[in-house]
Order: sequence, then C-alpha cells, then structure tokens
Amino acid sequence: MRARAVSLSLSLCLILAGVAPACRDKNKPAGHLSASKAKDYQKRAMACFVRGDYACAMEGLGKVVKSRPKDAELLNRFAVAARMRYYQTGDMDFRDQELESFRKAVGLAPSVAHIQINLGTTAWELGMRKEAAKAYRRGLELSPKHPDVALIRARIKRSTVEVEDEEEQ
Repeated sequence: MRARAVSLSLSLCLILAGVAPACRDKNKPAGHLSASKAKDYQKRAMACFVRGDYACAMEGLGKVVKSRPKDAELLNRFAVAARMRYYQTGDMDFRDQELESFRKAVGLAPSVAHIQINLGTTAWELGMRKEAAKAYRRGLELSPKHPDVALIRARIKRSTVEVEDEEEQ
C-alpha cells in the first residue's frame, strides 16, 4: 500500500511539474518550460498570429516569455501580438502590455533596430512624442535603409516640432 501511494504521488508530481510547488524542480523558475515545450508554444502562437487570432498568440507567447523573460525577440513578438489585439478590441490593457514589452525588449537589446522602431511606433501612437523620436532615431542609426525611413523621419520631425510647440505654450 505504501509503495502504491508513493508511486501515485510521484505520478501526480510528474503531471503537475511546474504547477504544484512541492513537485517543482527547485533549481528552475516557476514558469520554466523545456526547450521543446517552448518551441511548441511559439509555433502554435505564430500559427494563431497568422490566422489573426491574437488572443491565442498572446497566450502562447506569454507562457514562453514567463519562462524566458530576458529574450528580447520573444518580448517583441508578444508586444506585436498585443498591438494587434488592441487594434481588434480597443482595450487599453493590451496597449499597456505592448508598451511594457517593447520597453523591456529595448532594454535587453538596445542595438536591435526593428525593436527600437516598434517601440517608436507604439510611443508615437500613444502620443509620447519624445520617446517615439528617441526610439526612431536609434532605430535609424542602426538601420539607415529601413523600408519606412521616410515615414520615420517625418514622424521624428513632427515630434520635434510638436514638442517645441508644447514647450512654448
């Protein structure tokens, strides 16, 4: 009877690994995913994204981000999914998640042009002109031939003019 109880508790720990604190490997963070599990979540999330199911994409990417919070590219993908979810719903909570994720991604990878430009776009759309101009400038330093260079330069110029106009008032 005792051996059966131990076997049952070990089975439950295997099933609940990562969920039940007593069963979790003490050396791994609570949200840790194996490399293969993380890859599966990312693959499913990207399939959801392509279908336009941004809630599903955010859910899958969110699980991977919890396991790998210092992965700037994952944060960037999550933020883009949050942006698209905001566009669908108008719910500002998604916009907040987008901005927070882009800021974290930029902090982790300040030399990645597309992340800088993504942050710039979010800041621009939120009316945060100084932050937008700074991110856009950095993005263009890193990628001077970006396909949207004309739009980005126009936004930087408008940001500077709008900021100067606000300071004069």
